[in-house]
Amino acid sequence: MKPEYGATTIIMTSLMLGLLLMLVMANAKGLLYQIKHSNDYLDSRRSYWRAEGGLECAYAKMRRTGQLAQNLSDCIALLDLDELIIEQQRPNIIRSSSGYVRLSKAFYLPELQIKSPITTRSHFLVNGNLKVAPSIGQRLNHSQWQCYSLRYAGALFAKSFASKSLMSSQVGHGNLAAIPSSTPRRCSDSHYTRLVWKLEDTQKDFQFEPSVDPFKEVFNVERSEWFSVMSDTSRLAYVPHSLRDSIPSHADRLPKATFNQNCAESIISLVRASHDLIWVFGGCELNEPDIHALNLAIDSYLESGLMVVFHNGIVSISAQQPLKGFIYHLVTSGIHTQYTDWPKTRVSRPPSILNHTIAQLSSVAQLSEETVSYFQHGHFYPLGGLVLDAPNSYALVSGGLNTEYRQQVTQAVARDFHFLSWAAGSWYDF
Repeated sequence: MKPEYGATTIIMTSLMLGLLLMLVMANAKGLLYQIKHSNDYLDSRRSYWRAEGGLECAYAKMRRTGQLAQNLSDCIALLDLDELIIEQQRPNIIRSSSGYVRLSKAFYLPELQIKSPITTRSHFLVNGNLKVAPSIGQRLNHSQWQCYSLRYAGALFAKSFASKSLMSSQVGHGNLAAIPSSTPRRCSDSHYTRLVWKLEDTQKDFQFEPSVDPFKEVFNVERSEWFSVMSDTSRLAYVPHSLRDSIPSHADRLPKATFNQNCAESIISLVRASHDLIWVFGGCELNEPDIHALNLAIDSYLESGLMVVFHNGIVSISAQQPLKGFIYHLVTSGIHTQYTDWPKTRVSRPPSILNHTIAQLSSVAQLSEETVSYFQHGHFYPLGGLVLDAPNSYALVSGGLNTEYRQQVTQAVARDFHFLSWAAGSWYDF
């Protein structure tokens, strides 16, 4: 019996040891799983923060310059990233990858917030057909966008109204870059005027906005604060040149604006000195040779294009070519301003192109030289956009107006007033 008893004891002990070993192994397996899970979690969080650091590193590089970062290799090396790229579209997107973690964040480069190529608070009369290349707003679906041609707060007249189809220069712009070239690109029917003869028949690309503030859209401050922009000598160059050293402490102390006889030569010399934002105080006339010389100077000395603010004076432009720039005509001297400098311009000399246009538009409005603040003749238009901000005065175009639009023209100047910004809808929102 004793041998049997011993065998039973050994068997029972073996079973107990086996069960105990199974329990230990089970616990060890669970512990090993927890350790592995913890390591995976640490790796995941490490990858996450590296990827997020990549987003912030790329954003910081672009925030300093206001331009798309061309080389992100230092960010990749610093954070040991697998990938860090920028996709240029609208909005632009930063994509950062570390391990299995991929993060992205959408952003906009600094840009003027103006929505339409032509914005006018002046009464805008075109003695011919008006055909505008629109700017592109929000995307509505895979191939259609909201388009904007002209916004106006005063009277608007033309013999016909139309928006142009999206042009190759716009299709190549960043806001469409991510869409395959085989996809049709067009303005939505609600924001595209094909050809109409009456203003009331236009679509939403021609918008009446009585409260529009283009100054805020361009300079990022209210129009009432225009002097804070004008008096910033660190950003602006001036015509006349002497104004730079005599800017008063308050707008009320500004001298009376006068007609600048050497306006074109002064602007050209400032562009050749690499100034891309010029404030012209007083009247100015530009002719075909002036626009030609300006375009040559812009191509040679500026990064993208020119912005000219014509302030408290008449503007007369006669040319057969567009300007690689943006024009803002601003009048702050009061709603009852009389424009008496037209006799100093070529367009007012006999046979007067200005008076001929006034006569032809006499059935549209009660006009005289003293009520006209802006006059344009020929095939001229500014490629970067046109703002006519002289309420209760008239801006006239002799003949038709057929434009192109390139938002890129204002890229460099936009960095002076606007900032890199995250796109609404990203996880960064607060």
